Formats: sequence, C-alpha cells, structure tokens
Amino acid sequence: MNRITGRFLLTAACLAAAGCNLQLTRATLGDSTIEALAATALKQSEEAQPGGTIQMPTPTASATLPPTPTLTPSITLTPTLEKVTIQVSRNTNCREGPDKFFDLVGVMKVGETAEAVGRNAPKTYWVIKLPADTAKTCWLWHEWATVTGNGDALPIIQSPPTPTWSPKPDFTFQYLGLTACPPHSIVRLQVTNTGNIAWESCIVKVKDTVIPDETSTGLNNFVDYSGCSPLNSVPSIGPGETGYAVGVLPSTFSGHNVEVTLHLYTQDNQAGTHMSGNFNMTAP
Repeated sequence: MNRITGRFLLTAACLAAAGCNLQLTRATLGDSTIEALAATALKQSEEAQPGGTIQMPTPTASATLPPTPTLTPSITLTPTLEKVTIQVSRNTNCREGPDKFFDLVGVMKVGETAEAVGRNAPKTYWVIKLPADTAKTCWLWHEWATVTGNGDALPIIQSPPTPTWSPKPDFTFQYLGLTACPPHSIVRLQVTNTGNIAWESCIVKVKDTVIPDETSTGLNNFVDYSGCSPLNSVPSIGPGETGYAVGVLPSTFSGHNVEVTLHLYTQDNQAGTHMSGNFNMTAP
C-alpha cells in the first residue's frame, strides 16, 4: 500500500469511528451576501424593463361634476311709507324741542297743513316741516293737532338737550286799519309774540305831529274792536301767540301825520320788561 492510499483509508476510518457524533450543518449566507443578491435581482428586473425603469400603471379616474348653479339676485322692495299730515284747531307754537323752554321756530296756523316726519315716544309732540318754511323742522305740541295717516309708523326722534332758559322778549305787529267809534276812530293792531316770555299789558300812543297832541290807551288785556264793541279779548299773549291792541285816533287829527307807538310789558299795569315799536300814517 502506497502512502496516498494509506492516508485515505485512515481518513475513512476516522469518519467511521466518529459515527453518531458527526453533525452536518448547512452553509449560511452572511447579511452582506443577501444584500448583494437582492441588489443583483433588482438590477436585473430593471434591465428587463424598457428604458431601465419600472413603469407603474397610471390610474385613470373620471368624475362628473355637478353644473355650477346660476344665482339670480333677489330684489329687496322698500316699503313706501304713507305720508302723515297734521292740522291744528288753534295757532300752535313750533319749537326747537319738545318743551316750552326751547326757542320758537315758528307758528303752525289754523288752516295750514304740515307734513309730519317724526314724533316723541309718548306722542305728545310731532316733528313737522314748518308750512311757512318747509326747509325747517320743529316740534309741535299735540294738544290742538289732528293727525291724518299712520302716526304710529313715524320714527321716534330723541329730544335735543334742554337749553338753559333765559327770557327773550320779542314781538312783531301790523296795522289792521281803523274802526269807527264816534266821535273817534279806533286804531287796530295785531300783535304776535316772537319771544319766549308772555306779554301781560300794553299802551298804544297815537301822536299828532302837527298840533302836537296825543292819546294814550293802557290795558291789562289784549283786545280788538269792531265799532265800539270789544272782541277777541285775551289776558296775555304767550310765546308764539297772536293778540290785538288798540289806540284812539281823535277826529281832530284828520289829515295830519300821526305816529302810532305800541309799548308792551311783561307784567300787568305796564311794568316789567318793556319793548316798543312804531309806524307813521296819515289820519283820514
């Protein structure tokens, strides 16, 4: 037996002698080997695709959108408010606010019609356009007023601040003509109080500038005359009110220039604050 054969037999004998104690094990690939194989497989897959990249199918979807609605603008109708008008049964002051302490704006007269544009909450005053000047609005006391239309629908207007009251006497007057009361004539004057304090008494002086001579008529009331009969007598003329005053024109003044002067007083018996006005005429 040569040396090679003897070695083989020795090895075989060793294997036979080990017998049951020899265990076979499977070769295990390392992590690096697995990663290399995976990379190779991926590369081969990519090369199998055109262009060297994996083409993913593009999903397709179709959706039908509802039509866009067409909006029609709505028309808002503004209701037309019924015009509210007011008349008075007695000449009534119309002021800058709902109280006698407010300054006088004008007078609402019997027979006139005013448009009302507002009111206070308790409806004791109406805000109107003054008939004599509709550009002006003022507050009218309800006592003598008759309302036509839906006054409740008028807007409620807040009162301006109440002013600090101070007396402001003032007046206007006009000559109405003569009325005969033989042997004299009566000079008739109409007086309107345009201030904020009442007139309580008056004097009318009629002076002949030619002779000279004059008459003086003092009264604690305000009265008109028809002939020798008094009428329309009132004890005072309040703010915004109208009254009358008279003087005596003697027949001896006929044809002469005459000066007529009206004196008004804020107290009886020609006392208190005093104001006056005059005009000239030719005695008939």
